[in-house]
Amino acid sequence: PEREFEVQIGLYQKYLRATEALAKDYGLKSAYFIQPAPAIGKTLTDEEKQLVGDLSYRDVYRKMIGGLMTLRERGLAIYDLGDVFQNETGTIYADAVHAHFQGKRSRGYELIAARMADDLAQAWGLKPLP
Repeated sequence: PEREFEVQIGLYQKYLRATEALAKDYGLKSAYFIQPAPAIGKTLTDEEKQLVGDLSYRDVYRKMIGGLMTLRERGLAIYDLGDVFQNETGTIYADAVHAHFQGKRSRGYELIAARMADDLAQAWGLKPLP
């Protein structure tokens, strides 16, 4: 299992580096995000516990995040969104990967979007409009 993990994380890193090389070649700005997961970074509500399924991937996901975040050392703008829900006490997750909607709004997706905007502003040197 350890060798299998190392091969898979190596491939994941290679694909991100290749994507980054293409972005640079075409003069495009880029950034990469690791999505939040129910097993990490949020105390789940009773409702979420019924919806998200098996959380036994927690340790492997943390290890994957660690492996991907090493790409920052190579200058890749990669961000871990795993803690974006850490202060949320309400239901965020609708299933193992998607955020819950209440009507046409989703607190989860709004938090993700705000965090991504902040990270992109940092990565790309964006300034607020006057």
